[in-house]
Amino acid sequence: WHIRCVLLLVAFLHICYQVSYCACGLILVCLNFIFVRQPGGLEMLLTLKTAFYWLGVEEDRFTQHLLCHQCHRYFDRNSPSDALCPDCESELFHPATWQLFQRVISTVTGNPLPPLVRKPKLVAPVQLLSDGLRDFFSRPGMVPAVNLWKSRQSTPGESKTIQDGRVWKTIKGHDKQSFFYGESSKREIRIGTTLSLDWFSAENLILSGMPPGPTEPTAEQLQHHLKIIVDDLILLYEKGILIETYEHPDGTHSSHL
Repeated sequence: WHIRCVLLLVAFLHICYQVSYCACGLILVCLNFIFVRQPGGLEMLLTLKTAFYWLGVEEDRFTQHLLCHQCHRYFDRNSPSDALCPDCESELFHPATWQLFQRVISTVTGNPLPPLVRKPKLVAPVQLLSDGLRDFFSRPGMVPAVNLWKSRQSTPGESKTIQDGRVWKTIKGHDKQSFFYGESSKREIRIGTTLSLDWFSAENLILSGMPPGPTEPTAEQLQHHLKIIVDDLILLYEKGILIETYEHPDGTHSSHL
């Protein structure tokens, strides 16, 4: 039971106080060094990721994307370790070396050091809206909530919600029909999105990505971060995606933005 308490403590420190993966791993390694020398020789998990798995703690759904550390251009994460940015001609990966943390684990456990792997110089977490919507609509009640506006009665001459605005009523879809009121909208989920509006509460936002720090990206760097998001929005607008919703697990609903 005391090992479980340690795992819960380390997970709590990481989630609530942003203690880094490396620091949490170091705590686990040091405590494991103590526990294995006690009567019974109990061994502990040595990484935070493994601790999360055994505790059943769900990690985020973000995908780490490889970036050029100078211009922030996005690259395939499976790019070769000697890849260069064609714009900056800078290396995308650090030289291969063992980290101090890996050496400590090897010394404490007696296991050999892992193979040398070149680490990316810069990565950014991204969750495209098309992926976020699948998780969103897997929850019960989301489809009726999103379509609730269709049953609302509006008063001519009064603007109380975004649905009363001219843009909502006149904007065209990719099929040249009314995006929200066209014939195809009756059998599909049609959603209007806004990008980077800060007057909504955090719980009402879908986070699509986080540019790396420690400083804000320049205007030129920001274009690369926006491109991957905008490309996904274009896909959703022009083709839409099939989503297995809670109400329709066979994926009969299509979502267009």
